[in-house]
Amino acid sequence: MTNVCFACGQELEYIYPAREGEPPFTYGTHFSATGNYGSGVFDPSDRRTSLRLTVCDDCMHIYRERIIMITTTRPAPTYQCRAWTPPTAEDEE
Repeated sequence: MTNVCFACGQELEYIYPAREGEPPFTYGTHFSATGNYGSGVFDPSDRRTSLRLTVCDDCMHIYRERIIMITTTRPAPTYQCRAWTPPTAEDEE
């Protein structure tokens, strides 16, 4: 497991040092993908293989215009896509 930001290379600390090698990380978000139909780089036929990467919070803010957040509703899956807006310092107070 990598604890280095995919975008900038910053090393992130593990929240639980005893479980080193596993997320969660301090000030970072961990992503996992089991494949993508149409990808010429990664689309395994099994559902057991995945790619994983981590992005630090600073890069999430810097590249926020490249990120979409999807909310899936039930029972029928529909998708609501919108621009992702990170919290500001005022939101955290």
